[in-house]
Amino acid sequence: MKEAPFRFSIRTMLVVIFLFSSILAAYTRGDYLLGRGVGVVYAIVASMLAVLFYRAFSDNRTNKLQLGALTVTTVIVTVFFAFPGHWNWNVQISIDDHAEERAAETELARLFATDPAFGRLDATARHQKGLWVRIKGVVPTHADYDRLRQQVQEECELGTYREIDWCIAIREKQNTSTEGGDD
Repeated sequence: MKEAPFRFSIRTMLVVIFLFSSILAAYTRGDYLLGRGVGVVYAIVASMLAVLFYRAFSDNRTNKLQLGALTVTTVIVTVFFAFPGHWNWNVQISIDDHAEERAAETELARLFATDPAFGRLDATARHQKGLWVRIKGVVPTHADYDRLRQQVQEECELGTYREIDWCIAIREKQNTSTEGGDD
């Protein structure tokens, strides 16, 4: 018996849009919670579940028990992925550390945007028995470097930072030097 050719329909388009948006939502949630790598894992799992649902709906032989089991499995996986810290406290600690890293990087990026002399600076933050922050880049003069250190001490919540690593190059007209050191 010959199969009917694939026909485009509004229903098919809506299903495809729903599946792709659920995969995108899974990636976004994973990336927000624990970083890009976890976002990719979330998207892969969402893709596999989407393929299973597509196959279950497109196959006329799928019975309601199989479809119900697939739905229950999908709901369990979705709840587990949406709230991983509820099931494992260590994951919640990692989520909190990741959020603190993002907050520190955002705070420093906002500070760098306030002054054109800080335009070539970048900050990264990592948790290793506390929050370690590295500020790297180039400032035009030694006075700009001193002003940067002063503004970081005044405007940022340094109590949350365990250590700041200053990897700043100073580009003065005649003299090029590198300042380093820890606070």
